[in-house]
Amino acid sequence: MNIINSNLQFKGLSYGNNPDLILLHHAEASSCTVYDIHNWHLARGWAGCGYHYFVRKDGSIYTGRPENAIGAHCPNVNSHSIGICAEGAYMIEAMPEIQKQAIIDLCKYIKGKYNIQKILGHKEVPYPTDCPGINYPLDEIRDAVMNNISQPIEQSKPQTQDSEWIRSIQHLCNQLGIKGANGLPLDEDNIFGRNTEYAIKQLPVAKIQGYHNDLYTRWIQKRLGISVDGIFYKECDKAVRDYQASHGLSVDGQVGFNTIRRMIGVI
Repeated sequence: MNIINSNLQFKGLSYGNNPDLILLHHAEASSCTVYDIHNWHLARGWAGCGYHYFVRKDGSIYTGRPENAIGAHCPNVNSHSIGICAEGAYMIEAMPEIQKQAIIDLCKYIKGKYNIQKILGHKEVPYPTDCPGINYPLDEIRDAVMNNISQPIEQSKPQTQDSEWIRSIQHLCNQLGIKGANGLPLDEDNIFGRNTEYAIKQLPVAKIQGYHNDLYTRWIQKRLGISVDGIFYKECDKAVRDYQASHGLSVDGQVGFNTIRRMIGVI
């Protein structure tokens, strides 16, 4: 199990969380990222992402706030729970199997770490909400995790993955003279924030027989693991299309905003 370090920047967290339960949520959004959640919660005046973990439909797991920080996901239990949010709107959708298994694996890890004996859906606290949704496989997840109670739990610490591709694209933008929303060069801090997002949107769409820049094309080729020659031609076009197909993106051979975001690990 890999847990991706989201590198979120919070605005004043409170600590002292003492987990004795796992609380499961859905984002009530069919498609979103932990960065979307973080920005939504900041807009509410919160410290940032209220959950401790965020699990995407593709099974990737991202950090939210630290486990020892008091959550902002359910008022009655924020000080003694680990909040896990799943991408999706599970009042109307069905959860992908890969996402369900990732949540099970994460819950098993947390259960073993804190000797937790209770896993609840948000609405079960009780709390006046439909979360995590009528289609959320709550009982399946709970049974899969809690049925191991009588068995020795051998949990290895998950590897937190600090991707350097955000820093790499920040460096590229600075090389190309593309600035952030504040009109300044980007801080090469490996944090996907407002300025980095703004700068990436200024990158022209890279495609075969279209926009060409040696530095940009070399970055794409390096990211895709193909020969690096600075020429966006047939090999590069095929590699882009293969990458898009294997990562649930529109297959058009064009490296636009969504493809770049997937390449640096923020969607």
